[in-house]
Amino acid sequence: HTCSSFFDMVDKTDEQIQYLRSEQGYFGIKVHTLATRSSPQDVGSGFLTLLRERNIPITFHTGKEGNVDPRLVIRFARENPDIRVSLAHLAGLDHDVLTAATQVENLFVDTSPFVSICYFGEKGWTRYIAENIFTCDFSDPVAVMIQLYRLLPEKLIWGTDDPFSSFSNRKGELVTDFSYQDEIAVLDKLWRGGYKEVV
Repeated sequence: HTCSSFFDMVDKTDEQIQYLRSEQGYFGIKVHTLATRSSPQDVGSGFLTLLRERNIPITFHTGKEGNVDPRLVIRFARENPDIRVSLAHLAGLDHDVLTAATQVENLFVDTSPFVSICYFGEKGWTRYIAENIFTCDFSDPVAVMIQLYRLLPEKLIWGTDDPFSSFSNRKGELVTDFSYQDEIAVLDKLWRGGYKEVV
């Protein structure tokens, strides 16, 4: 079980590092590259030192291109092999990125928001996911999780973006409205189906 806090790698970094040094109740750092307009390459030596001293992981928001490109996270993980690194949001189901993740020992893949991502895969909505997606029957999230587990054993991190499992389109219309219960139902079905190792 991990918990992440949300930090900016560009603005007021000294103050954030000082705050983190004075606190004990956190288990990781999350960089929301989109919201902070930053990239993995912006993680400075102060944050890297803190991660190493406390042996805590760092999670990066990922998207499709620019500063949120998951390939930048892969590069960061390779450049910092002693730090545990996580790609958030299944790297948009990008087949090449997920395959590359299998080759980077300290790189993990976060599943949040899993049910929404499966829905986007089923609909083929490339606004939210990669064009070259991992091939699967996305209408069955349980089967998707099993297939992801086979590709990424020991690398999947269960996560939930609750309450951010609802997405709107550019017109402001709600396109998904999944809940934490929908996310947990996937784990429950896996457990009841005999896939305890996946859970």
